[in-house]
Amino acid sequence: MISLRQAREQDWPSIWAIIEPVFRDGETFPQSPDISEGDARDYWMETPTAIVVAVDADDQIIGTYYIPPQPADT
Repeated sequence: MISLRQAREQDWPSIWAIIEPVFRDGETFPQSPDISEGDARDYWMETPTAIVVAVDADDQIIGTYYIPPQPADT
């Protein structure tokens, strides 16, 4: 069974293990493939409106997504 829940600060190492290869591939996100872990953490954990993780029956993180903030109307 897979469940969704809000990400917690202590989830970061598991989230990083999932998203680091995606950042390094350089084809999905606009950041440099050489992004530091700290910059990636700020981008993923501090900026979004919501951060969600998918967990299995043992509460192991198996996926993650975020909802970015909406751009301000100009």
